[in-house]
Amino acid sequence: MGSGKVLIIYTGGTIGMLPSDPGNLSSPLVPATWRELSRYIPGMKELNVGVDLHEMDLIDSSDMAPDYWVEIARTIEKSYPDYDGFVILHGTDTMTYTASALSFLLENLDKPVILTGAQLPAAMPRSDAVQNLVTSLMIASSERFGLPIVPEVCIFFHNVLLRGNRSRKVSSSDYRGFDSPNCGELGRAGERIEIDRELVRKPSGRGFFINDTWKKTCLCLTFFRDSTPVS
Repeated sequence: MGSGKVLIIYTGGTIGMLPSDPGNLSSPLVPATWRELSRYIPGMKELNVGVDLHEMDLIDSSDMAPDYWVEIARTIEKSYPDYDGFVILHGTDTMTYTASALSFLLENLDKPVILTGAQLPAAMPRSDAVQNLVTSLMIASSERFGLPIVPEVCIFFHNVLLRGNRSRKVSSSDYRGFDSPNCGELGRAGERIEIDRELVRKPSGRGFFINDTWKKTCLCLTFFRDSTPVS
């Protein structure tokens, strides 16, 4: 059984935005430190999971960039032997970009790397932050909870676990903010967490390393299929 140790890498995003005036939930939102944020995440201690934190420079996810991706990857590389899995707290706007980038940066993964966040800040009464974070921690420390290991970069949001580089953001307001139209769900969280063992990638066993020898000069193209009938 794994040691049940998880490293949370906190990058910022909606999940960690708190009212500037604690007594006024409608006051302007400002980024919170982990110490402030963790007060709004009940249930973490009851999981009996050893959680450590690496707090990066907190940014809006719209400011995410390749150098930041590499910094996340190097943090995982440095900490890799000491943890069963990793949870990355991230803003929703560019979460799929970061998940895709990390899936190529992190070679030969044999541990879970789970990105999650929230549509509403953790301090809000109906926030989805608690469900997303607590379930992500359980998947990241899967052996402790009798779950299959998911040795790849994933997004967990609302109640579904998705392959990171096959995900897309589909809503800015619905709690199910992400989907994977051309790839099945790797898992689903209801009363129990169910992992699809057939879809989850198998560990390569070839030794983990990061591949950061990529080029930043790239162009993103979106293709649309013309469905007009041909006469």
